Amino acid sequence: MIKNKEAEILLLGLPNSGKSTLINALTKNKTSIIGSKPNTTRDKISKFVTYENDKNILISDLPGFLETPDEFNINYQNNIDKFIKDADKIQFLISVKILIKILLINVYTNMYIMNTFLFLVITS
Repeated sequence: MIKNKEAEILLLGLPNSGKSTLINALTKNKTSIIGSKPNTTRDKISKFVTYENDKNILISDLPGFLETPDEFNINYQNNIDKFIKDADKIQFLISVKILIKILLINVYTNMYIMNTFLFLVITS
């Protein structure tokens, strides 16, 4: 870590998990492109956010993390590793839809093993 630099927070997550939407909301600006196609963000996009106490925080949007990137995305994925090593803080984002699927799979698996049933109602 370099001394005298502003604190940096990396937004890390899977493609389409809301990283660009979050950075746009925090900066109150269209800092990152938002699209329905995965990996719309191709490189690190950074923006300073100033809070009421005049403290600056650098927030950086990264491409979505791919476990097995194709030939086109491999360079972007390699850069993510470099950015992570230099980051002060990492905020991992996960889509609510994915989180619910993970929870439901775990709940269903556990209920199946115990031979019981569970009704889960999620409302917005």
